[in-house]
Amino acid sequence: MCPAGWDGTTCNIARNSSCLPNPCHNGGTCVVNGESFTCVCKEGWEGPICTQNTNDCSPHPCYNSGTCVDGDNWYRCECAPGFAGPDCRININECQSSPCAFGATCVDEINGYRCVCPPGHSGAKCQEVSGRPCITMGSVIPDGARWDDDCNTCQCLNGRIACSKVWCGPRPCLLHKGHSECPSGQSCIPILDDQCFVRPCTGVGECHSSSLQPVKTKCTSDPYYQDNCANITFTFHKEMMSPGLTTEHICSELRNLNILKNVSAEYSIYIACEPSSSANNEIHVAISAEDIRDDGNPIKEITDKIIDLVSKRDGNSSLIAAVAEVRVQRRPLKNRTGKCQVVTVPFTDECQKDLITLCNKTTRRAVTSRNSPASSPGPSFHW
Repeated sequence: MCPAGWDGTTCNIARNSSCLPNPCHNGGTCVVNGESFTCVCKEGWEGPICTQNTNDCSPHPCYNSGTCVDGDNWYRCECAPGFAGPDCRININECQSSPCAFGATCVDEINGYRCVCPPGHSGAKCQEVSGRPCITMGSVIPDGARWDDDCNTCQCLNGRIACSKVWCGPRPCLLHKGHSECPSGQSCIPILDDQCFVRPCTGVGECHSSSLQPVKTKCTSDPYYQDNCANITFTFHKEMMSPGLTTEHICSELRNLNILKNVSAEYSIYIACEPSSSANNEIHVAISAEDIRDDGNPIKEITDKIIDLVSKRDGNSSLIAAVAEVRVQRRPLKNRTGKCQVVTVPFTDECQKDLITLCNKTTRRAVTSRNSPASSPGPSFHW
């Protein structure tokens, strides 16, 4: 019950005031202000008399291209395909249902997914078998798969196994572990004293079998069209190399160089190493090849790639980084006419280019060297 002269639910409106009748819409509260009034609007409304709906979609509250629907003191986000949540921030994971077959990798994308198929499978969900698998050592290998076999690389090609053909040499072993590190039928034998390149080589051995045949290291060349052998002498900065390094360790790293992979897929490659009898920082390397065709010269390709690798200090190899000098002896390549051929040997920009004339069986020598700081000596090349 309001006192005389006042009305309203809280007795705050004077009779005959500007708030009678209530000019404020949508539940707004009228407040007398002298002979005028002010409307206090409910949430979601604005304007002098609360007739304007507040735009709840400003600023835009929906993410990822969602559409905002404005209501009376509310809004709703209608999300684009692939998104969810009250403000469309959640990216729906289409990979959650594991749609990819045969162990394929599912990559979630916007409003979809992508399957990364394992070798031998194809299709949107990798459900299609694209080639015959290979069977080796009791295991099934999918078509297209690659794997390492000692120093060689193999691949399954529609049921056929194709491997590079590098002779891998004896496997290193530790004497205190006995024969457990060697293949069946082989024994861990201590290395000869002269095979220790960076001393000490305590407890280091190699796996050998009495039935193993010696590797083909003799250089026999076709005197007319191509050669099948090169002799390379590497001189090393031994202070840059780890103790316990044997001659065979160095040879094994040469056999595992990536530059041999393509060449050894076509030809059988043999690399054998011997310590120098005249200098304790030198190793003699013999590289020979079999299955040579008239249109191929793999030995030249290999030696050129090795020289390029050393000159650029490429290959992420500590062995290559320690090379101080390379000397190459290679049988000359003679053309069918018997005339001399002029061969340009490329080096890096830091090195000059030499023209090496090769004619018949005469070996002419050219020397290229590079000046480098004493802390990182560069290699020199001798032909």
